[in-house]
Amino acid sequence: MQTRPFLILAALSLGCARPSQGARRGQPIDARELPRELVACRSLDGEEHNQTEVVATTLTLLNEGKNASRAGQETSVRVNPSNADAIVFARQLRANDVDSTELYVASLRGAFAEERLTRDGFADVEPCWSADGTRILFASNRAGVFQLWSIGADGNDLRVLTAPPTNSFDRAPDARANTIVFSRTAQAQTGSVAQLHIMNADGSGLAQLTNGGAFGSGFFGGDHDPALSSDARRVVFSRRLTTDRASLHVVEIGNPSVLPLPSTGTSDDRQPRFLPGNTTLLATRKDPAGGLTGRRLLLFEVDGRDVAQLTLDGRHAYFGADLIPGTAPPRALAASWTTAEFDDDAAAIVVGRRTLGNFELLRSKDGSGIQVSTTAQGNREVAGVFLPLQLPGTDPTEFGRVRLNITFLPPRQATMRLSVYDNVRGRFDVVWEQAASAAPGFQDVEVQFASLAHIDRNRWVRIELAAEAPATQRAELLVDSVAVAARSWQR
Repeated sequence: MQTRPFLILAALSLGCARPSQGARRGQPIDARELPRELVACRSLDGEEHNQTEVVATTLTLLNEGKNASRAGQETSVRVNPSNADAIVFARQLRANDVDSTELYVASLRGAFAEERLTRDGFADVEPCWSADGTRILFASNRAGVFQLWSIGADGNDLRVLTAPPTNSFDRAPDARANTIVFSRTAQAQTGSVAQLHIMNADGSGLAQLTNGGAFGSGFFGGDHDPALSSDARRVVFSRRLTTDRASLHVVEIGNPSVLPLPSTGTSDDRQPRFLPGNTTLLATRKDPAGGLTGRRLLLFEVDGRDVAQLTLDGRHAYFGADLIPGTAPPRALAASWTTAEFDDDAAAIVVGRRTLGNFELLRSKDGSGIQVSTTAQGNREVAGVFLPLQLPGTDPTEFGRVRLNITFLPPRQATMRLSVYDNVRGRFDVVWEQAASAAPGFQDVEVQFASLAHIDRNRWVRIELAAEAPATQRAELLVDSVAVAARSWQR
């Protein structure tokens, strides 16, 4: 997959070689012996149909492997619960034509050739495996309206599972033990609302699980993307609030109370999954207003605490992920944070020039720090600083969460980008980005991430803060303070 370069990052990384430049690159953590735990469908944001792939990696974003890419957008990948090598996913063969979406099975290790399961000219979407791994459940409009179907893993023995009422349709099945959960949407003239339903694996015992919450008109609001816990006692799902906002909720089967998980207020959270142990969740988030470009994988505690980015590269959009059978439950995090040491000797101005202050002042938040004047590059004015911090200890794999805090005063009308170096892939990833503001004032930005790819084997975390302003006049970027802290796994 090719990626589009960020112009400001290209300038920071390549345009200003200095004696301290060697400190800007680290050696990745050795991941050769780590088993892969996660599989996901990933596209280049904005190029979903042309640039898509299935990737497998660890829950710390190390030891990545890829399946061979094919034309068409791939979504909703799931791993066979009885065979950790076999996956099923949907592939839309023609752009802007949902009816060209078909189902495929493939091997993560390349043990067998990819096989197409459906060839019908209808939308076959959102597949999942039956609890015993012998069949595949999916949604299809082949009978004129979306309903649930199942098919054998060899592409034979097609069966219909649900018959939704008039003006309704069924989507997004998930199966565990003897339970199937899915989303049923009832259409009306003013809009639609999706509600979760459950039934037994043979289709009996149909019951409504949620009411869809409050919903607006003119869009498909309500409850979508349900996923069962491994014991089939709880369901996590995405509740759509507006056309571009959705938040995660958890409900216990047999208890009508729904627990909303915290969101940013502007985020679109989708496609959740329980991690082994059922105390941590994986989901995708899109939140441009909150500083997140693309659609990223995030980790949540089941009560909504400790939300952390797993994938940090905003050039990508993730459309479904699943856990590989045999993955161990994540360890509990220690309660306390340990603080990294800021190396002001290795810090550097990589674009622009210093006009006031010094890097040592960044150790405390007091309204002063280092001030950098922008410099002209093409049709813009840019400024950027490189900020290295080293976490304490001896073993970088012991860190489960990293928290980055930075305070700065951006130039007027400047787009700001905060990036962290990916030691595995050899690039800076934009973890937070904000469009230009006429009078922004001082900004406090906090980012939490769970990727060990962004810590090197000597425990360094390397940060860049960049400002990009219109090429009208020279401007100033003031960085007040920078701090990194980490939480270790409990021993």
